[in-house]
Amino acid sequence: PPAASACNSIYVTPTGTGAGTQVNPTDLLTALSMAMCNNSTIKLSHGTYTISNPISITNNTTLEGGFDPTTWNKSNVAQSIIFRDANNVQPAPNRLVAIDLNTVSNFRIQEVTVDVANAPASSVSTYGIHLVNCSNYEIVRCIINPGNASAGQNGTGVSGGTGTNGTVGCYGDEDN
Repeated sequence: PPAASACNSIYVTPTGTGAGTQVNPTDLLTALSMAMCNNSTIKLSHGTYTISNPISITNNTTLEGGFDPTTWNKSNVAQSIIFRDANNVQPAPNRLVAIDLNTVSNFRIQEVTVDVANAPASSVSTYGIHLVNCSNYEIVRCIINPGNASAGQNGTGVSGGTGTNGTVGCYGDEDN
């Protein structure tokens, strides 16, 4: 597709409260709303980003982790972790999802660890990344830990009827 208008890179730390610059980084949820203009790169410093609802990105967006927040150079020292806690289970079907993308194209998720808490109640599924109708995407050097889903509900089967006596058997063959 033709290149969309470009936004600047948006710099993010787990405790950021600023404008999304290197000197004054913002938080992850603010960065995601700033990236709505498409063709953005969200640069995550290492650390843990705890979310209580699924996050989404728009077309032509890159979500890239592994940056040192002092220099904004790539660093292999620590991970950029998106942790989805067990709050706010999505209904119908019941599920915990960290990154939920529907009809998004030309995106990239790179060098991010996605951890999802274990499901809190019965009949809850867990997903690190849930994609529906997405195309032309790259998920590169990521670790996805979806957490344990919960047990399903007990079945509601019907008891069988009482059996009847069998018929009278035949005499056996003495030649055996």
